[in-house]
Amino acid sequence: MQFQAVVFDLDGTLLDTLPDIAVAMNTVLQNRGYPTHHSETFRAMLGWGMPELIRRAAPTGVSARERETMRSELLAEYARKPVEKTVPYRGILEILRGLRAMNIPLAVVTNKADELVETVLRGALPSIDFVEARGFDPNQPRKPDPTATLDILARVGVEPPAACFVGDSEVDVETAINAGMVSIGVSWGYRPRASLAGADHIVDSAEQLAELLGYTPDAPARFAVDASTT
Repeated sequence: MQFQAVVFDLDGTLLDTLPDIAVAMNTVLQNRGYPTHHSETFRAMLGWGMPELIRRAAPTGVSARERETMRSELLAEYARKPVEKTVPYRGILEILRGLRAMNIPLAVVTNKADELVETVLRGALPSIDFVEARGFDPNQPRKPDPTATLDILARVGVEPPAACFVGDSEVDVETAINAGMVSIGVSWGYRPRASLAGADHIVDSAEQLAELLGYTPDAPARFAVDASTT
């Protein structure tokens, strides 16, 4: 099918950011003398933004005031090395390039701190021209509230039913539903496939996503290229 605009989640959808986030969060915990976590443990903590990540990663009983201080520390630590180990998922770069060649507007809406979004995108996907990339702004409700997503669609002149939201979590599915968009869940991210049950479509590979978005690569073998080589 052909969409007039595509909005993507970031972490767990376009990019595997977990390794860099895990290092930054564990550094903050270690500096405070708190227990750290295996990197895979953070998989279930991502998707709701930094305050929720810190709440889940910090020991029980840490005050809200201290968690806010930890947020500042995490922002600073993550900003030091935001794309040290972060890579696009297999086939994602080719899909994005193909959609832009078709003049389809692409955007990112994420619960990642807004001040980090452009830095991460420039570092991991420097060749992709997104019409807009929005992270969490304290003055605006976070996903699954559809405000940011609807603002972007209005900016590019696309009605919600003609656009889709692609993400790896129930938060993204709910955002699409709340916005009146087609929801596409990707199973390669940070949530169990079952969490995407409410999506209009669920895809398990870049090939399936490309087909659903109406993009057919000239050379399907390109999807076999590992993301770390991009």
